[in-house]
Amino acid sequence: MKNNKEEALDCIYSFFINSLDFNGIPLRQISHGLGITYEESIDIVKELVAEDKCTIQSSTNPHIIYWTTYPIPSQLNCLEFAKKITDEVCRIGNIEYVNEYTEYPICVYPSQSYLRKHRDVSKMPFFTKLLSLGEPQLTPCYFDMDVLQRYYEDPRYHFYFRDYSGRISFKEKDGESMVRKEDRVFLQSFGLGYDNTGTRVVVAYLRYLNDLTPEHQNYWQSKMVQSNRRPQILEEYYVNTIKGNWVTSESVYSAFQCEVNTVIDLSQQIFGKPLFRTKISLENPPKELSFFFLPTKKNFNAFILAMDHMISENINRDFFSGKVVLEEEKKREDGKIVVTPKGTLALLAEWLEQSITTTVGSVDDLIKPFKEIRKLRQKPAHTLITDEYSTEYFNQQKEIIRKAYCSINNLRLILSNHPNANKELVPSWLDTAEIKNY
Repeated sequence: MKNNKEEALDCIYSFFINSLDFNGIPLRQISHGLGITYEESIDIVKELVAEDKCTIQSSTNPHIIYWTTYPIPSQLNCLEFAKKITDEVCRIGNIEYVNEYTEYPICVYPSQSYLRKHRDVSKMPFFTKLLSLGEPQLTPCYFDMDVLQRYYEDPRYHFYFRDYSGRISFKEKDGESMVRKEDRVFLQSFGLGYDNTGTRVVVAYLRYLNDLTPEHQNYWQSKMVQSNRRPQILEEYYVNTIKGNWVTSESVYSAFQCEVNTVIDLSQQIFGKPLFRTKISLENPPKELSFFFLPTKKNFNAFILAMDHMISENINRDFFSGKVVLEEEKKREDGKIVVTPKGTLALLAEWLEQSITTTVGSVDDLIKPFKEIRKLRQKPAHTLITDEYSTEYFNQQKEIIRKAYCSINNLRLILSNHPNANKELVPSWLDTAEIKNY
């Protein structure tokens, strides 16, 4: 016959392996199951913890192993203190429940060493296996950036991102999945990180990787970053997802897009016409404007094209009507005069030169990054390009978005200083937040 200690261990182990979300058993439930006092059950659990057969979690949500396991002495102190926690049986109608008078209840789990000895996980997919062996659910796993490329390029997936985080899900059409069952991927959250060379990597928590199908768990496992590269999670993603705190910095992409939208609002309010034709969706930004793309020539060219669409191709020619001459005369070699429309960037430069005295740099400096983007866009538009991989595209991307942001910021500052400008149209964070180029 098993003693109370053996029965308690069986109870803790069975609860964990039969739970739907790798849950621990509430401490007080052990005493009820064994028919012993609460204090006796605590002393038994303390013995099991000291022998490294069990571990505890104590928090506002102890029902999952959240971020880490704690040193055994800390667990023993916590259990001893728990003897002072009282409870009360409460009823709502025919429903009866026990309310503990503590903000930090305790749940008990089999230890990782005990699970490795006793649980068969040989047929489980990789990330599910780790959780089944007691790994914390928010353990970060790191992957090379190309792990996202198959979802980025496949139109059957929603590939959503915002600054340093994103998510992936499969699409449906007429209520039916557009992919086979094995490819029905939903990854609730992934984030940005860096290895010891400064190369960007993808971060995803075990909890969400477990939701992938076995086929896609195998795929993600094949893209994992080796530990000798010492990958680390981006501070902003950690603060936001682990600590649950607001992040006060903003990415250069979000700032750039918000600046464009603010220029539209200010120019419409001041002049009655918007300088740019179309606002950028901040909730669903162009996927090409991302820190998560693979550094290939194809992706870089797509980034340049998206930037050009938001700048030179987005400039509203009608805005300049009555302000500057919209056309120019050019003499051909045969002596004939040809009238051609001026380019949108030329119109913008001419209007700024004749209308505004700027204190934030020369007009040429402001327009130059936009012209560089326009020039970079021209070559792939007229030439067949052989794709290639180079981490240098990361550096080019960072420099281009930095320059473009500075220019659009200066343009917005010029409009903000107009005597008729409504300052309330400018989101305060554009002038106060730390703008980061991850």
